[in-house]
Amino acid sequence: MIIQIAYDMTGIQINLADVTARPDNVPTVELTGCRPLSPVRMEHSFTDDSGTVWRSYANMYADTFGSASNVSTPSHQGTYRDIDPLGFAWSMIPVDAEAAPTLAERYKRYPSTQPAFRNPYGPIDITMTAYVGDQKVASAIYERHQIAPDIDIIDVNDDGLRGVYYAPHTPTKKEGIIVMGGSSGGIDRYWARHVASLGYNVLNLAYFNYPGLPDTCTQIPLEYFKKAIDWLKHRTGTDRVGLQGASRGGEAVLLIASTFPDDIACTVSYVPMHVMTGGFVPGKTDSISAWTLKGADLPYAYTPVPTAEDCRARGIDLSRGLPVVPFFFDLIDEAEKDENAWIPLEKATAPILMITARDDAIWACSHGAERALDRIAKYGGTAKAEHLAFDGAGHILPPTGAITSLSTSVYHEHAGLLIALGGTPAVNAHAGDKAWQRVAQFYAENLA
Repeated sequence: MIIQIAYDMTGIQINLADVTARPDNVPTVELTGCRPLSPVRMEHSFTDDSGTVWRSYANMYADTFGSASNVSTPSHQGTYRDIDPLGFAWSMIPVDAEAAPTLAERYKRYPSTQPAFRNPYGPIDITMTAYVGDQKVASAIYERHQIAPDIDIIDVNDDGLRGVYYAPHTPTKKEGIIVMGGSSGGIDRYWARHVASLGYNVLNLAYFNYPGLPDTCTQIPLEYFKKAIDWLKHRTGTDRVGLQGASRGGEAVLLIASTFPDDIACTVSYVPMHVMTGGFVPGKTDSISAWTLKGADLPYAYTPVPTAEDCRARGIDLSRGLPVVPFFFDLIDEAEKDENAWIPLEKATAPILMITARDDAIWACSHGAERALDRIAKYGGTAKAEHLAFDGAGHILPPTGAITSLSTSVYHEHAGLLIALGGTPAVNAHAGDKAWQRVAQFYAENLA
């Protein structure tokens, strides 16, 4: 929704098109009335509830008609470069983070990597400003939605089940989708609102690090996920549900689809592994089982917890943070020898979409997805499985419109060091956009 457009006597104006109320919407922004071939600067900004100003900008040259646009005009300097229709969205970054003396300090200041809002569902007022030199010549304000309107948002605290339920007033399909996050715990902060905004009933499921749940991803009963499946089936009046998870959640949804195949309509797994990895408690180097079934710990592959000294001893570059993936590769051969540690995907029956990143610095997810496909073929599994891998992308592949300026690393407060996630902000954004388009199509194909 466009709130306000203003321009001065120069006749320069900001025009917006393709504005919708979905969170994956990135509008077309055009500046008109400029002097032909003149330099202009376009800036987008907003202030979050912590008082932090987030900003993206592009220095451009108007064309021969005196126009400049995010879909047709290259940025020669700014928070993004070249022609990039998504650039204003993904490259937003806290103004003071741009000036941080080191990468570690930048992430230390903003460990969540995303804006802070007390209401994560309310619209964000984005201010667009155009400059010629230092002179402000035009401005406009529009609302960027974090979730589509006409969706009921319901806290779930039911017989030990915790999360948030999103119920569109007019659902696209009857079958709902369970969405879960990764190793940070809590509820998902990227995809659930986007999936609900497509018109699906969504249970944004927490499974640890949330009030009333375990603090860490250790010895989580798979029966908890079955309870969530049954809850959503009852709520929607259907026999099956969709699953979506990322990272540790990506591992979880593959395991759930293999354990309760009759309940699953389809599964989307972002950056997963093909083996069950260990759970761990911060400050401890020994891992333990992340999952249990019928009261028994499930086998798992040893999960490395490397230190900066381990990396330096091997000559590993720490400028982008500590990468865990080299140590995973060290252990993969040994881990794959333990048949019981593999996720038994041959038992899954519903379609599976695995999305991975070849520059993932956390773990070898692209290798893991390929090995998962090998296992399905080796044991005669019936699930139709697809693997979509992105070169140069890292562990964070958020949906269209998300901010990725802080997606290449994360500051680990307990360890006091920077952890590498991989990729670049631009590659992560565009890979996430392409992945999101396929996910939306995948749900349309496989949910009833």
